[in-house]
Amino acid sequence: MEFRVLGPLELISGEQPLAVGGTRTRAVLAMLLVSANRVVPADRVADELWPGHPAGRGAANLQVRLSELQLACGRHHELLAELEALTAEHPLRERFWAQRLLALYRSGRQADALRAYRKLRTTLVDQLGIEPGRELRDLEGQILRQEHDLDYRAPRPAAASGWAQPETHYADSDGTHIAYQVLGDGPTL
Repeated sequence: MEFRVLGPLELISGEQPLAVGGTRTRAVLAMLLVSANRVVPADRVADELWPGHPAGRGAANLQVRLSELQLACGRHHELLAELEALTAEHPLRERFWAQRLLALYRSGRQADALRAYRKLRTTLVDQLGIEPGRELRDLEGQILRQEHDLDYRAPRPAAASGWAQPETHYADSDGTHIAYQVLGDGPTL
């Protein structure tokens, strides 16, 4: 996996660019890249992204972002145990449930995904007297119809996007390794 931080933040797997979610997801990734090879406490990341929020809420928001990114990378099998634990710990957080349903579905476990939806629905109705939100209801319908939009798709090559791709070059200067990118063929200054 290659991370490009000069210019716009990019994530490359093999030769394929991967889409990186919204502003906060990109901010998390950038913060982790700046602190490469060092442990970054979740509380620090949460404080940077959601200043003033209670620590538990910020950590849960952070987990949502990291789970969205892993699902986008096709790591649904690896996420299942973590999402099961998160939905048990936060039984009313619909976003965790949506990620769990999607991970189950993408793992070929449609019946388990529908069973998990029913469990959430029962919990919401019994404890709060409400139905699941629109996003979860729509997701249940998509799972029932086995819509292809839910299937994991590897990212398309960047060339198909119509944007020129910079070339990455590497230099070694007295033991310091430098990566730089060249875009276009203008004069060298």
